[in-house]
Amino acid sequence: MTKVVAFNSADVNPAHTGIYIVQRGDKLGTPFRWFNAETGQWGRCEYILEDCIAAKDAKGVLPPLPWRGPVKVQKQEVQPLELVNTPTPAPMVVKTAKVATSKPVKTTKSVKVSVTKHPDGTIFFREDRQKWVAMLNGKQEAARPTADACKAFLVKKGFDSKLINVIV
Repeated sequence: MTKVVAFNSADVNPAHTGIYIVQRGDKLGTPFRWFNAETGQWGRCEYILEDCIAAKDAKGVLPPLPWRGPVKVQKQEVQPLELVNTPTPAPMVVKTAKVATSKPVKTTKSVKVSVTKHPDGTIFFREDRQKWVAMLNGKQEAARPTADACKAFLVKKGFDSKLINVIV
């Protein structure tokens, strides 16, 4: 079971100087805000309590907002850390063993992979691309999902439909 604490009205100011929780809407969260009871001035809205304490003398630009509080702040003493000089172990020296190097082997002539040249107007299926390809001007000009689409491409480019060769 959750305890619901209602916010006080924005047109009623608190009676004591201190830090209050204000409501700016669900999307903006619930920030802290300093109120000075002597002057009746609200400070800036800050989402971190330490920032609110540091900016307590800064005048806020927001109008009074619904509030609840004051918030009890417990001052925590921060102890400075002392640096301790601890000796670090000396790095170990590791000797590397010499590895015999072999001379590079001379290779004979490299084997050239022959590339099949297709004449213009040839349509064939490429397994690596999973597409039908049409040759035009010595290049693979069109890659289409069907052979008929490649044939339509060649006809559109002005190639004679009687010279088209489909390799299955």
